[in-house]
Amino acid sequence: MVGKNFTSHPTHAIRLTVIGSVFVASALCSGEAHAKPTGTTYDIASYKAPSGYKVDETTPLMLKMSKVAGPSYCAVTLLAALPSAGTVQQDFDAEWKLLGSQVSLGTATSKPAAGRTGWQAVAGSGSFTMGDYAGRAVLTTFSSGGQRFSLLLLTNQLELCAADYGNLVKSLALPDANASTPAPTTGTSAPAATTPAPAATTSRYRYNTTLFQDGWTSTQQPDWVQATNGTVTVRLHYPIAFTDETRTMDPSARVRFFWNQIVAPRYQTGSLAVAPTEAGVGMSSFGDAEVTAVGSTATAHVGLLLTSENGSVYPIEIVAPDAAAFRAQFPTYEKMKSMSGLNKFQVDEADLRGTWENSSSAYGMYYSSGDGSFAGMRGASVYDKFVFSANSRYVWEALGVSTGRGTGTVSQGTVKGTFKLNAWEATATDAGGKTTQYLVQFEAMRGGRTLILQNKQASGLRYVLVKTK
Repeated sequence: MVGKNFTSHPTHAIRLTVIGSVFVASALCSGEAHAKPTGTTYDIASYKAPSGYKVDETTPLMLKMSKVAGPSYCAVTLLAALPSAGTVQQDFDAEWKLLGSQVSLGTATSKPAAGRTGWQAVAGSGSFTMGDYAGRAVLTTFSSGGQRFSLLLLTNQLELCAADYGNLVKSLALPDANASTPAPTTGTSAPAATTPAPAATTSRYRYNTTLFQDGWTSTQQPDWVQATNGTVTVRLHYPIAFTDETRTMDPSARVRFFWNQIVAPRYQTGSLAVAPTEAGVGMSSFGDAEVTAVGSTATAHVGLLLTSENGSVYPIEIVAPDAAAFRAQFPTYEKMKSMSGLNKFQVDEADLRGTWENSSSAYGMYYSSGDGSFAGMRGASVYDKFVFSANSRYVWEALGVSTGRGTGTVSQGTVKGTFKLNAWEATATDAGGKTTQYLVQFEAMRGGRTLILQNKQASGLRYVLVKTK
């Protein structure tokens, strides 16, 4: 989630300020060793936000705030506590390496900084680049009692941000070291509770596994599509229709409800952290927790993202070995949402044969902009049917009905020709020799598949079809 502060200001022409290799971290992080709580709390710490900074996003993994002044920016991230890697220097190095998975970081110059009672600190700085953005990165890491807590600054003009960042670090209050979490686990700890390789499923379709170029592998399962990449597993649960109960829940209650339905049966859950989210149609909600696999000592970090569309909730469950691995792989909600694209399977010609249909409609009420009087209702309905036969032939039937101002219009047509598959694409040739190129794929759903045909020449023509015969 580090980079989103920058992409939210795409119209600014960022002016790079060259600061060379001067070491600045100790000047920024010489806070008092006995900072007092300031009232604003995030994770295990309390702090006072610098004047002029806007909180951009808060999740259980990090809090982001930023200030923009013309072409210059200050982007600060508070990183939720993670298990300690050992010494405070090792904690700083581990955090710098973890952040490097999201932002290209140069070699850090670091040294001890002012800590807190029972907490040691190391501060350091180095260069960073991220797409078109470049500048200086400053990281302060506190370590005590088997955990670490860090603050990161990314800026293209350090002089603008130095005092603000220094004051923020000074304001930081951390819990009494005697009440900290237990010491970090060692190499003898149990393996992560990542999901084992999915069992082979009985399917009438030829392609049930997809290998993606970025390392992910998807497999259709009875209740979800399971995607794996190294030690991380994603379960794309099939949509669940809202009930009267779940539709009216606030986002936090909804996360806990679906967590108990989807995640809890397989894991013993620690403290479930639910991110603050906005209520409303289509808004996402998220919760995560440390878990232990039922019947095992294996532990993991699990997150559950809920999105909604067309009266259903779409749960995305993510299982990582620990919070650090989770944060490295999924720094933003958008990255989590993008996992839905892994529900994608190739279409075989034999699986295509049959009748595929879809219908949709839309209606609107119109009112006069002058006096507000009712100006009538208008609507449109569309029906499409594709029939694919064994000899690579197809028939497409389309019916459209539109109404408005007391009249209706009906249009219909039929197209026949050949339909040739070539992996993820197809060519349709009608009786007159005209060709149309399509992107073709299956998406898994409970008990079957939907067929997606995307016209390559006209992006607005996308058919989502279900098999009826």
